[in-house]
Amino acid sequence: MTALFALSLSLGIVALLAWIVMAALASNLEGWDWLHPDNGLGATGKAVIAAMVGFGMAGISADFAGWATLVGVGAAVAGAVGAVLLTRALD
Repeated sequence: MTALFALSLSLGIVALLAWIVMAALASNLEGWDWLHPDNGLGATGKAVIAAMVGFGMAGISADFAGWATLVGVGAAVAGAVGAVLLTRALD
């Protein structure tokens, strides 16, 4: 399960960094508004990235804490849901 959590966390962080770079380029370069991730991905894209990071972080934390696999997966799902709810609340 560690590999699944690590993959989710890694992909989520890469997607988050890509989001930041795309938003920075779109905001600072004239005529590049089409690149802004809010135009293409919007709130759903933010929620998916937040879920990936939350799932990976909570899952790895539970895994390294020595929790049972089923409890760790439950914690990972709770982390994903919590990250999505926080993202929706802050959006």
